[in-house]
Amino acid sequence: MSRPRHLPEPFHEGSFAVGAARAERVPMSSMRSLPSPFRGVRSHALPETVVERFGALLLVRPKGVALSHCSAARAHHLPLPRECEHDDLHVTTAGPRLRRRGVVAHRGQRATTLVQGLPVTDLAETWLDLAPVLGLDDLVVLGDAVAQRLGSTEPMRELLTRSTKGVARARVALGWVRVGSVSPMETRSRVLFGRAGLPEPELNAEIHAVDGGWLATGDLVWRAAKVVG
Repeated sequence: MSRPRHLPEPFHEGSFAVGAARAERVPMSSMRSLPSPFRGVRSHALPETVVERFGALLLVRPKGVALSHCSAARAHHLPLPRECEHDDLHVTTAGPRLRRRGVVAHRGQRATTLVQGLPVTDLAETWLDLAPVLGLDDLVVLGDAVAQRLGSTEPMRELLTRSTKGVARARVALGWVRVGSVSPMETRSRVLFGRAGLPEPELNAEIHAVDGGWLATGDLVWRAAKVVG
């Protein structure tokens, strides 16, 4: 592959919009050999992370678009279920549907936060967006991770007044969500014990000796029964 020629700043590195370069009279022949992550975009090196790919997409659709669903979960470093093990970029827009190869577009308005300076649906919104496609246990695992990050289940509860697909499953899942779990297996174990009718344990609780000295931190602690899981 031939190397690109005649690329002045700010087109000499990273990703850029072809339209912006042409407006600065950069010849198409100087850009043609560069990889194209999306139509209308050229990159000196293909973006790798989901946030980098989204940044490249925003070069040609900068307004009213937020990273969402599985892609938002990945950007937030939430535990990803099997349904999210793909390379498609999920976005939500309040405007016209976005049509690009490799992009799954959703419609609607969502509360967002910034991840590496780019708009991403916030933790609670991301949890609810995934309710239609996740099984109940996976939704509880995701909910535990969100609750732990937020320090509360209330932001998720506030979204459950919506009439949206998956909200009934989200209501059931939220009944099992707790603050304090720090891994998917802790969540799955807690839910398993709960369904078996056992008392609810403390999560990641410290255990101390009679004199107050620290002995251990248990993932699941039934203090009254003196049992640690």
